[in-house]
Amino acid sequence: MSLIDAYLLRREDDRRIRAPNILYVTDLVRACPRQTFFAVTEDRPFPIETLRIFNAGRVLEDWWVGFLDGQYGVKVLGTQLPAHVSLKDRAGEPFGVHGRIDILAQHDGARLVIHEVKTAKSTYYVKKEGPKPEHVEQLQFYLHVLGVGAGQLDYLDKKAFLQGETPIETIFEMEHNPNFYKALVKRALNMRDYLRAGTAPANPGAWGGNICKFCKFSDICNEAQI
Repeated sequence: MSLIDAYLLRREDDRRIRAPNILYVTDLVRACPRQTFFAVTEDRPFPIETLRIFNAGRVLEDWWVGFLDGQYGVKVLGTQLPAHVSLKDRAGEPFGVHGRIDILAQHDGARLVIHEVKTAKSTYYVKKEGPKPEHVEQLQFYLHVLGVGAGQLDYLDKKAFLQGETPIETIFEMEHNPNFYKALVKRALNMRDYLRAGTAPANPGAWGGNICKFCKFSDICNEAQI
């Protein structure tokens, strides 16, 4: 095992320690609620190949922070900032929804803007089809929790970066819409019901394709048909 792989595995072990009664916003924006249930209840590490991909994305994100600061009238105020909200479920038990903001910046010396940074092997489909719904929901959660009116989804192209090109590929600007937050809270309350009952949401059945193909819980999901 390489020193890099050993480091990535140690960091993954630390990351997997989930505090009780905590959901992550990345749990709630998953397309499949059944996948969210198993992500909370099953302690499964990512394979090393996936961790390498994640780490490559973090390197590109770090580069983007440094590049963005001072460019286009942007001043980076902070990175990896906690965005937490405390709630009570339908049984009256407290729980929290946690996330981390990639970049909080000031634009043109005035307005605050939250940047959510996403990296991809290629941004071709994002350019063609628009931002992914789960990324929009995640950014809207941060906008609501921090009370910031505007945000950006910054999609960076790994292929361009590796070829020595500036990967400023696709940026989507959006305003705060509280309806997204309300929908996520409802989703969180529903998931708390499932977790308390110890029963996964009904198998959506229709997902298939890449969602199931690359899901690390596909084996137990198929075994626990509901």
